[in-house]
Amino acid sequence: MSKPRFFTRATITGIAPLVCLLAAGCFVGRAGAQQPETGQRPVPQESQTGVPRESQGELQSYLAGNGLLTRGMYDLAAEEYRKFLSGHAAHEKAPVARYGLAVCLFRTSKLDAAEQELKKLADLRAFTYAVEVQVMLGQCRMAEKDYAAAAGAFERAAAADEKHELADDAAALRIESLHRGGRHADAISASASFASRWPESPLRERAAFFAGLSAAEAGDWPAAERHLSQVLERSGDSPLAEQAAFWHARCALQRGDARAAAERCEAALRKYPKSSLAPEIAYDRAAALHQLGELEAAGKAVAAFLRDNPQHPLAADATYLAALCAHQQKQYDASSELCQKLIKSAGDSPLTAKAMFLLGENSFLSDRNAEAARTFEDFLKRYAADAQAPRAKLRLGMALQRLGKHDEAQMLLAQAAELAGKDAALSAATLELANACFDRQEWQKAADLLEAHLARDGAPDAAAARLKLGLAKQRLGRTADALPLFDAVAKDAEADAGLRLHARFERGQCLLLLDRADDAAADLEAVRGESKDESLRAAAARHLATIAMRRGDYEKAAGLLESAGDAGGPPDAAAAVLAQRGQALLGAKQYDDAARCFSEFLKRFETHELAPRARVDLGIALSRAGKTEDALAALQAAERSADALDAAGRTLLLYEQAWCLRSLKRPDDAIKAYARALSSGGAGDLAARAAIELAGLHAEARRFDEAAKLLGPVCEKLDEHKSLAAELRDEARYRLGVCQFELGKPADAAATFSKLISERPDSPLSLSARFFAGEAYARGGKHEKAVECLAVLADQDAPAETLGPALLRLGESLAALQRWPRSEEALARYLKLFPDSEQWFTARFGVGWARENQQRFDEAISAYRDVAARHQGPTAARAQFQIGECLFALKQHEDAVRELLKVDILYAYPEWSAAALFEAGRCFEALGKNGDARTQYKQVAEKHGKTRWGEMAQQRLAATASAPPGHAAGSGSK
Repeated sequence: MSKPRFFTRATITGIAPLVCLLAAGCFVGRAGAQQPETGQRPVPQESQTGVPRESQGELQSYLAGNGLLTRGMYDLAAEEYRKFLSGHAAHEKAPVARYGLAVCLFRTSKLDAAEQELKKLADLRAFTYAVEVQVMLGQCRMAEKDYAAAAGAFERAAAADEKHELADDAAALRIESLHRGGRHADAISASASFASRWPESPLRERAAFFAGLSAAEAGDWPAAERHLSQVLERSGDSPLAEQAAFWHARCALQRGDARAAAERCEAALRKYPKSSLAPEIAYDRAAALHQLGELEAAGKAVAAFLRDNPQHPLAADATYLAALCAHQQKQYDASSELCQKLIKSAGDSPLTAKAMFLLGENSFLSDRNAEAARTFEDFLKRYAADAQAPRAKLRLGMALQRLGKHDEAQMLLAQAAELAGKDAALSAATLELANACFDRQEWQKAADLLEAHLARDGAPDAAAARLKLGLAKQRLGRTADALPLFDAVAKDAEADAGLRLHARFERGQCLLLLDRADDAAADLEAVRGESKDESLRAAAARHLATIAMRRGDYEKAAGLLESAGDAGGPPDAAAAVLAQRGQALLGAKQYDDAARCFSEFLKRFETHELAPRARVDLGIALSRAGKTEDALAALQAAERSADALDAAGRTLLLYEQAWCLRSLKRPDDAIKAYARALSSGGAGDLAARAAIELAGLHAEARRFDEAAKLLGPVCEKLDEHKSLAAELRDEARYRLGVCQFELGKPADAAATFSKLISERPDSPLSLSARFFAGEAYARGGKHEKAVECLAVLADQDAPAETLGPALLRLGESLAALQRWPRSEEALARYLKLFPDSEQWFTARFGVGWARENQQRFDEAISAYRDVAARHQGPTAARAQFQIGECLFALKQHEDAVRELLKVDILYAYPEWSAAALFEAGRCFEALGKNGDARTQYKQVAEKHGKTRWGEMAQQRLAATASAPPGHAAGSGSK
């Protein structure tokens, strides 16, 4: 019996989204509280006082805009800002003016225009209002339902300054955007981060709420329940708590704890009787009671729902639930009345089919067989493909049997042969009943009846029955048992010649299944040459073609099938021959001919049982012929008859669709097609290939976690089934390793790549796998292992795209192992081979570092100066620092001081500034300039007190405090 539908996506109501309520001109911030400002700091209020006279004129519009904005005269302010910007776009005040213009547009709900202005400010990282810009930009995009872009803007806002007053607002907005945009895993992760970064934020509960909704959308009901429990514990009676109570109850219902669901629903209804969600909660309570088997209580609950909410979207579901409760309490008349009401009102809803079936059940169980028969006949006409259709046929057959309509019942009942077999008066009709079962493909029942028939002395039509019995056993997969039966018929001299040839044909099929192709060919050639049955001859040609195709002779197969098709015969035989000929042409790579063959088949045999597969093969032929658009159209048309395909056929259909979509640069659609292919039930190479290619698309979109989840099971399955293609195993393992690497799991990645290298050293992927293994080992701190992998690539002169990164990482790992000459050699080779590489500075610095550690300070300084002169960034800052260190080591203390102080002056990298100032202090100590040394140490202690440099500076300050003026108090160590 179908269960009632109790999960319906509820609209999130009762809580305002954490975005600007533009109509009201205010910003909903913490816990939904409206603030007088819009979530943006106002532009600074400036007057002409203190402004140079020559600047007052050009700033007049700017200052006027500021004043008008302060007074809430946004349109007028916008005019002034535009006037200023039109004439002074490059002015130092232009960014602030543009920000003011954006605020005006934002507050007047001109979101598109506001967004355009904000975009111009978005990349100004040092802008005073950078955080506000990103928050407003995110809100604009959220209002446009561009949740992905909104989430990005909010993320930038929150990351810019964690202590900013809007940081937690931005983070909360990001969580909501991620949820509304369907990025549920990211929303959950962001909520966890929010709780740790802003544990006291009043928005923490809101973050947890959306994490709960995302977990629910992802089907992780226990996790959703945990998040929502946190909300309920902290949110009091707020609208947020009302929503959380509803979802908290639904979590229990979804994870199967109907008792907890019912209790929570009851508590929510008591606490929030006037909630907009009260109807949904009441319905869920009724569904929970039904699950508990408390049918009377469930019936009363759902009746109350229908009384109070007759027009609710769940009213149809509730009506069906009420009918089901009545039926299960054997209140068949009451249940029927509700079913009839639902059938009249539900239209084409799936509930109509359920109600009609339940109506028939009520009639049948009430012994109203004529009514039951009419209802089930109507059901089968309207819902022949419904999941309950077999049950309906059974009930219809039983009802007709009760009404004495045995001939009609025989056509419908799957168990008719068993019932007839128990009736002695029908023993002469056993063979006919078996034939009926055979026609319905009830092979075992047919076999039982045929064996009973043949067991009788003098059974009529024994040869035909024996042939039929062999066919039944063959259909049951009992080929070895079928073979003697066909032998007996083929050798039966009293049997009809056509029957004997039919037996030889079936024997040939069995021999094929038993991999006895030569013996099978002898029987099939005899049938092809002697039989007068054109369909049998065509079928023999098909099997002979199958033998040829197994041997790789597709052209011979196509010729056999062409001649079989020209011979004429019944439509079924011609259809089978034509379809297989198309497959042979595919195998022969004659794709245009294959496409024409399948097109002809579909034109002539559109409704044939082979048509669904022919539609798939047509798409494949067109795809292989390079006609991708036509192929995709053909495959999409083929999907309309996909239910007639077996699991492998459905997988092939969806895989080929995905391939076409990839070729047409439609990755999102291709992902959906691959996912559907994987869920279609197919197995083997094709399923593995689909999973690998789907993982590839996820990886291209940097969804490495999704890709890894697909590839892990694929690798395990490929390892279990060594018969599957080794190349597939290599590719799956390689892609898994890359995903693990990108996900920051170097140990897992290294193990995966190493397994590929050890098992398949000659694989085309082994070189790249070796590089990634080395890179993964290096990232995991296992530099000895990294060197083992990378040195092989360096020695083999791998392709440039692999050799370059390998040399660079090899040099770094050798440096980590303090093997300085080899490190220098590897990096120098990199620079020689790839002088214009984007990573030249990394290699050049590494050369300097190796030289410095070999006490070749002058040569090291040369390398470091090259980096400092030609590069900007932290590596340049460190190179400048190392110049000073080398000079220090050479006891050229005055020069060392000068170079070290350049680090603090020229580069904005606190770590290296602290190190350089400290080392400058040591140089001054070495020069006997204690006062200058202490000056450097004080700077380090004051600016970088919490770093290790700050701690060492404090120590040196203490040590130099007791030293006589002009004398060093000792020296530290590098």
